[in-house]
Amino acid sequence: MTENAERKMTDPSVVPDDAIIKSLVGDKFALWDSVLTDAMATYSGIAGEWRYYNDGKQWLFKMVLKKKTIFWASVLNDSFRVTFYFGGKYEDQVINSGIPSGLKKDFAEHKGFGKIKPVTVTLTEQADVNTVLELIGLKSKLK
Repeated sequence: MTENAERKMTDPSVVPDDAIIKSLVGDKFALWDSVLTDAMATYSGIAGEWRYYNDGKQWLFKMVLKKKTIFWASVLNDSFRVTFYFGGKYEDQVINSGIPSGLKKDFAEHKGFGKIKPVTVTLTEQADVNTVLELIGLKSKLK
């Protein structure tokens, strides 16, 4: 299945809420809720919101800590995709973090977008929640 076929929430007139998201991802909503609950409890000043972006033709969730973007998330078929972007000077911190080796490999091999590279986690199980929370912790410490 192509990325575009997996995308959900592409109608700009339908503002996402918990009911809509639950109808799309089912029991995976609990994983998303766990990420949000833990992040809000751990970091003062963290917040997020769904916004429609015309360039990608879909709704994305942007989590910020004060003014710093922590991650972007989108809804796919039965899951969420959470993407963090790191500048080149932080490559060593990502590679030396506790995230799964497959993500480290993907990150190291990605050619990047200018000076930044993505780390993308698809939330399908509890281990993915732990990875996202670790990345939130890493991103929150960087300048």
